[in-house]
Amino acid sequence: MTFTQPHAESGTSPPSDSLIQAEALFAKTLCDHAMAYRIDPFDPSVQAMEVEIVQQADALGLDSEMVHVMQLAAADHAHEQMVGGSAFPYNDAGMRMVHGDDVTAVESEMAMPITLSDNEDPYEILDFDNFISSDYQMEYLVDGVLVEGQPAIICGPSKSLKTNNSIALSVALASGTKFLDTYKVSRKCKVLFMSAESGKSAIQSSVKRIMSAYRINPKQMSGQWFLADWVPHAKIEERYDQFKAAIARHKPDVVFIDPVYQATDGEDSANVQKMGQQFSHLADAALSQDCTPVFVHHTKKNAESVTMNRPLELRDMQGAGVSEYFRQWLLINRRSRYELSLIHI
Repeated sequence: MTFTQPHAESGTSPPSDSLIQAEALFAKTLCDHAMAYRIDPFDPSVQAMEVEIVQQADALGLDSEMVHVMQLAAADHAHEQMVGGSAFPYNDAGMRMVHGDDVTAVESEMAMPITLSDNEDPYEILDFDNFISSDYQMEYLVDGVLVEGQPAIICGPSKSLKTNNSIALSVALASGTKFLDTYKVSRKCKVLFMSAESGKSAIQSSVKRIMSAYRINPKQMSGQWFLADWVPHAKIEERYDQFKAAIARHKPDVVFIDPVYQATDGEDSANVQKMGQQFSHLADAALSQDCTPVFVHHTKKNAESVTMNRPLELRDMQGAGVSEYFRQWLLINRRSRYELSLIHI
């Protein structure tokens, strides 16, 4: 999308290449600012871009009304990117500004209302009357197991079948059948299962065995279950951006991320503040698009509950910030020690 002042007079010569480049740079600055502002309005880069906007607008000879219209277009684009999941190119209405459309008409078309859900406004402040009179209810996707819109974690030691149980939960959600043939699924959900540990062959085998065991027809899963053999990373921008794009493109109701250690920076594993920020960064990318994130994680190897084959506690989860950040947990452990080739329960 390129911006310039409307060419109101007929016969006006087309803009030069240098002017087009300047307009394109201005459009990019506006859209970068709108996106950064939605993510964190207090980030220093936001204020720096605001200074650039003023300088570039002055250089192009744009008045305040024109800049306001352009900011509406940029805000609309940022909204589509973060909520609607639209991809480039930019809003077509902005394109027509180059060709001399009336400013008021274009502004009316662009000034579409932007509705944010609760989890998209982290700075909302409620007075007591609004808070106490509001109807806040937890909506279960799986009765007694998984709440919608709350970051969840499935945790267990090695060989405790945590990935298999995660796959079983994803299959139940996608097919609308009971989880473990016991826990009712409230509605069919679109699911994205992301795994960087097991491999496609092992996951496919597990999915087939689970579907067979619970008599699930493949048609029940068609268009409902997706696999990615990679996971996002909180500190690797490319993988994080691909994660957001995948959520926007496939629009899953639930996303599984297996395992946690491949999605976070291990150098921060002992720092509760930094790990909390990493978990929040990943979870918010899903929650902002109405997708419930479920992480799959390991326990401490030498935790007493693990070595004694007892029910796990929150303190048994590996790393700082895990028990503090997540709002729901599914803790899995074996009843007896794992021995290769023996049958265990």
